Amino acid sequence: VFRTEASSDGEKSQAKLGYRQADQLNLEFIIDGTGVADFGFETLTGGGTKSVPEQIEEIVNLCLRKETESHHPNFLNLKWGYLYFEGYLASLEINYTLFDAGGIPLRAKLNTSFVESIPEQKQKKIEEGNSADISRVRTVKMEDTLPLLTKEIYGNYDHLFMLARANDLDQFRKLEPGTQLIFPAIKNEKP
Repeated sequence: VFRTEASSDGEKSQAKLGYRQADQLNLEFIIDGTGVADFGFETLTGGGTKSVPEQIEEIVNLCLRKETESHHPNFLNLKWGYLYFEGYLASLEINYTLFDAGGIPLRAKLNTSFVESIPEQKQKKIEEGNSADISRVRTVKMEDTLPLLTKEIYGNYDHLFMLARANDLDQFRKLEPGTQLIFPAIKNEKP
């Protein structure tokens, strides 16, 4: 992100490169208390469906409960398929869309906005030149996926298939822990 500073001597101001703005992720969640989507351990053990207010309370506590030492809301790691996002819940809007005869909410739509916050250690790596134009080798850990590693190294998913070809991977959804992956350097493309 470039910023401009006005000069005091009347000369034209010059654009200076500043820090980039934090990314924002907007998600819509549907919370259902009708039992139509029941599955998992609670259903098998007869636990039943939690009420919509209970489910919303769990989400609010997870996202907004302040950590005792830092007095900050919880830091969140959002992972879904190719998506990996780190940050904090910035806003939450709850719209109840279905009620039972007694007025108890049975369904709600949660519109959320998350703001990116890169952890200090990761930001330091970025500043030290851990960038996409440097090739590197990584050893796969148990929780690693190729899409998440691609996002971490290159900053996006654009090079996912190139990376799979470079490492002779037939599939990239499940990586074998201990495997060495090569992350080739990516040249900056200028028009």
